[in-house]
Amino acid sequence: MNYAIRNTIILLVSVVLFGGGGWAFITWLHSGPIEELKYNTEQLEIEASGYRSAVADYESVVRKIAEVRYRRENYPKSFFPTSSASDVYDFLIRLNQDHAFTELNFSYQDSTIHDEYGIMTTSINGTGNYRNLINFLNRIETGEIINKVTSLQIQAVNQLERLSYISFNITLQTYYARQPEIPRGTITGSSSTTAIARNPFFPLIHAVRPVEEDEINIEDSRMIAISRNNTWLIDQNSNLRSLAIGDEVYLGTLVQINTDEGTAEFRLNRGGIIDRVTKHIRN
Repeated sequence: MNYAIRNTIILLVSVVLFGGGGWAFITWLHSGPIEELKYNTEQLEIEASGYRSAVADYESVVRKIAEVRYRRENYPKSFFPTSSASDVYDFLIRLNQDHAFTELNFSYQDSTIHDEYGIMTTSINGTGNYRNLINFLNRIETGEIINKVTSLQIQAVNQLERLSYISFNITLQTYYARQPEIPRGTITGSSSTTAIARNPFFPLIHAVRPVEEDEINIEDSRMIAISRNNTWLIDQNSNLRSLAIGDEVYLGTLVQINTDEGTAEFRLNRGGIIDRVTKHIRN
């Protein structure tokens, strides 16, 4: 065989061996990191796609924000059409409906006169659900008529059956026109409400109501038998009672039955403290 051809063959074989060995070595040694890099690259591409979509929507979102801000800052307001306190009362009653209903009392205080307008000052007090009061105030201040709440006092009722209720005292100023050329609003109700996260006056820990005659007080009851879906017990009045999963007891419900261990689990709300009580079969 020609010497040059032989050397060429040896060189090619050496290159193939070195190249194949190197590729096998890199693949075997770095296969894990390579797959991880591929996965990370795919995740970054998905994230980048989300950013590109957000950038594409940016101009539209900016325009919407500008429109909402303009409407908010330039909301059309009008003077109250009359200087009658009874009309103001009728107006407030129209606002104080459905999701804004409260038990309120109304009293007229005074009226201040200016050149082109006057201000009627009234007092509103009463009790109601906290969410309803916030909706009532929202309707007063965001409606067409110019009203100004100058003072607001809120206090928790602290009655067990009315824990979500508060008592309130509001001083309200209603602006009315005194000149005929000044535009006047209409005395109409408003259905606008606002989202309320929670009632800050609601006590997180509070007393519990007494047990009613026909309720099962599980802590004073004795469980005597269970099945897959039911449990039988002798209640605090020595009566045989049957409960299924989901049935209510005093302060809670039956949530689970375990026939293998002979237990029934109850979830109780002890005045804001959530507790789980497990009853065992007692012969």
